[in-house]
Amino acid sequence: FRACLFRLCCWRVCRMTVASMAFYRKLAQHSLRRFASQASRHLPKPVPMKADVGPIFGLGAITLGAAAWYLHKSSVRPPALFSFGVITDIQYADIDDKGKRGKVRYYRNALNVVDNAVRWWRAGPPLAFVLHAGDIIDGACAYEGLRTSKTALGKVMQRLDIGCLLIGLIGNHELYNFSRAELRTGVHEQLHLTDGAGSFYYRFAPPAVESAGWRLLVVDPFEISVLSGGYGMGLHRESLEMLCNHNSNFRELLSTKPQTDSLAGLDECDWFKGMPRKQEPGDVARRWTPLNGAMSERQMKWIADELREATCLGINVGILSHVILRPEVANPDCLLWNYEDFLRIVDDAELGSCVKLYICGHQHEGGFFKDDRGAYHCVFESPLLSKPGDPGAFARIDVLKDAVRVVGYSPALTPEQEFDARGHVLTKDCNPFTLCEKVLPL
Repeated sequence: FRACLFRLCCWRVCRMTVASMAFYRKLAQHSLRRFASQASRHLPKPVPMKADVGPIFGLGAITLGAAAWYLHKSSVRPPALFSFGVITDIQYADIDDKGKRGKVRYYRNALNVVDNAVRWWRAGPPLAFVLHAGDIIDGACAYEGLRTSKTALGKVMQRLDIGCLLIGLIGNHELYNFSRAELRTGVHEQLHLTDGAGSFYYRFAPPAVESAGWRLLVVDPFEISVLSGGYGMGLHRESLEMLCNHNSNFRELLSTKPQTDSLAGLDECDWFKGMPRKQEPGDVARRWTPLNGAMSERQMKWIADELREATCLGINVGILSHVILRPEVANPDCLLWNYEDFLRIVDDAELGSCVKLYICGHQHEGGFFKDDRGAYHCVFESPLLSKPGDPGAFARIDVLKDAVRVVGYSPALTPEQEFDARGHVLTKDCNPFTLCEKVLPL
């Protein structure tokens, strides 16, 4: 339509040089009326024409100028206050692909996806930072006799050399591969998993974010978990007792093998025996597995205090978590243990109105939900699901004055994978080569 409009305007201006003044003045006026609704508020006042130029060219210039403005304005994207890259659950390991029934994971190919993401980010607008939302390498690096965690992480980080700050969230696979003490002191100089004080939950507000009127809250959904101490530290006994109280399969296991003190030991029972299937009533009970964890009362209070302050200051808030925080967006296997306590805070009328965006990982197939307060829950797909040769799964988030724009790539999922998804951030066809975009009004 725009191309046809532009050609029509040019044709009229040229014809006015060889036709009658009165006839083409009417055509020019008619052309002005056709798109006055788009351009009239933005047109400058007409400049008086010299007598030898005549009103024909005056009207023609205005007509052509208005058309040019309309074409330009409709093609220019609103500028971002700040932008950042997002990728999650890279979960690289130097092992063969695994899976069945349409749920294959391409472990080695995850590095190719990282390469694609970095090239794409570098070709785009400047990024304030890049977020990796947890599980940067797979637990197989530690638990399948490899013990190659640092080597595997080094390979990923070599590919993730993006020239800006890299923020990492703590996921279950970080704890499978490293102790919490190792993660706190730093497992790689480029990867930031804590704040300066060594806390895994903290306010993240670099200058670009703060000047835009935003703050990001990084949370630790594994503060209370059977592997809260991380690799080599055994099972956290209080968290294990909590798990047993909500999942009798682990109680039965420990009654026969009380010496169990590792994730491998917990794998000796069927975690989901006797539980509802996914998408059946009561399926949120499936969250009670070693894959997930909980936030402490102290962390919950910190979140409430941050939201209270942000509300008073009129600041928008984004919350970053590896684990899913609301059941509507979650495959229940990936849900925070004490999500009800968390929702009592963010759904509070006085506290939660400042929260505009949630970014999570963990659920490899993705998820998307807009809650009753208008906040967007965005769960991005894992690169593990991208077939070799496909671009992969990664995105850029542009924070605008009154919206959030998400641009990126996502994998084509099988029907079995779609069953585990809960919507998608980037709605698209089944072509993984399609660059997708979604604008989320605030």
